[in-house]
Amino acid sequence: MKVSGIVIAGGKSLRMGRDKSALMYRNESFLERAVSLLQNFTGDIIVSSNNQITGKPYKIISDTVQNTGPIGGLYTCLTHIKNDRALVIPVDMPLLNVDVLQYLLQQADLNKKISVLKAGGRLQMLTGLYHKEIVPLLQKQIEAGDYKLRNLLKSIPYQVVDAGDFNNLFININTPAELEKLNLKNG
Repeated sequence: MKVSGIVIAGGKSLRMGRDKSALMYRNESFLERAVSLLQNFTGDIIVSSNNQITGKPYKIISDTVQNTGPIGGLYTCLTHIKNDRALVIPVDMPLLNVDVLQYLLQQADLNKKISVLKAGGRLQMLTGLYHKEIVPLLQKQIEAGDYKLRNLLKSIPYQVVDAGDFNNLFININTPAELEKLNLKNG
């Protein structure tokens, strides 16, 4: 299956106090880690970011509709992908690896327009496989002022893939304390 890649690198990073895509882990920025990970699956990579990021060899796209959170980034990027499906990851989960994304692709039910991983009892909406046919649904939801990506699942058949042995990779870094703990534990 041919896929495109989308990194949701967002936004405001209010709890962190600075752009999370520029944070460092093992001598590499979170953004470079995410892009490198997706390069194992595709050459068509788009980064969703409303921050000033320049001089990169991949597309960086600002949200078409501002101040909508990750749903706006997904919506905008899905309109620009070359393939029918996109492997989507967030920039702030630096422990994600090739194995977990390969597992997602192997488990994906291609009759569904969305396949998302579930880790630690929670849906990981920004770690999934999304078909670009959902763009009109995303647009409708944004126009209705509903920016919760999870609510998209109310209007379309989807698949949940249990992360199983990969649960420990879903560590979201949102604060300076979480970044420090990550670097102390895994650095």
